[in-house]
Amino acid sequence: MSDFLFSDGPIQTLQKYASPLLDAFFWAVTNTGSALLLFVLAVLVYWLLDKRTGLLLAVALLISSAVNGVLKRFFGMPRPPEAVQKIVAEGNGFPSGHAQQSSSLWSVAAFRLRKMWIPLAIVAIPLISLSRVYLGVHFVGDVLGGVAIGIAIGALTLLAAKTLPWSRLPEAAKFALAGVIPCAAAGVLAVLGEPVVTSLGRLSGVAVGFLIEEKWVRLAVPARRSSLVLRVAIGGPALAGLLTAAARLRDLPVIAFGFEALVGLAVMAGLPWVFVRLEPLAFSAWRRIFSREGSV
Repeated sequence: MSDFLFSDGPIQTLQKYASPLLDAFFWAVTNTGSALLLFVLAVLVYWLLDKRTGLLLAVALLISSAVNGVLKRFFGMPRPPEAVQKIVAEGNGFPSGHAQQSSSLWSVAAFRLRKMWIPLAIVAIPLISLSRVYLGVHFVGDVLGGVAIGIAIGALTLLAAKTLPWSRLPEAAKFALAGVIPCAAAGVLAVLGEPVVTSLGRLSGVAVGFLIEEKWVRLAVPARRSSLVLRVAIGGPALAGLLTAAARLRDLPVIAFGFEALVGLAVMAGLPWVFVRLEPLAFSAWRRIFSREGSV
């Protein structure tokens, strides 16, 4: 069994069918499983569809990302040999980060949003996992382990959201726990010799930002197409800028941890505050423009 799970035999079998078109296809598929694009998807769900689901997607993804980094260093298992790698990949192999993170997010999305999200999850998780094997950056065992761990984290996130008595906690306790738990987890890992887990900084910002938004901002689901367009037009470039800046701080882990917390605050509370303030103005201006055109 280990000859199948952790050997390059399955990789070579898949690569017998390799072509430039198939290489490009699986390169595109594998990028949809990156932590960056998955976080963008979680934020878009938060802004455009359902805030609580968007929060759970982000939480499951960020916890999965943190757990994956710790597990990779704990197991210390190698990637496939460079001879079969079609793209550059760094770090240890088991479990696959792309497979794990995408499984966490898509399992939560399928459970919460249903409808078309279930078939999307059924397609996305296996395709992303297969792409990692085809591209030669993971063994079959790496992606199977990643999928199993990712779905488990997604299930635990949903279970915690449903069973833990968050609504009965005092407001101050909610803010304290939201900010402290991820930071404390990062501190414990640092004491144990792990590098600074910056995704926990973003998790802290996301959790606190959600509480701020829920109490003081109260962003509604966009009722008009103009609201949806405005959120994407303003929020999209802002989010891209924040994530680009965060990527450039990776070599400064302590600073990156703090900046990641600001990213979480910005996407959960700061940008929604901007949307709430601008949307009535934009809609009013839009109506005036069309009323003038109609009177000409």
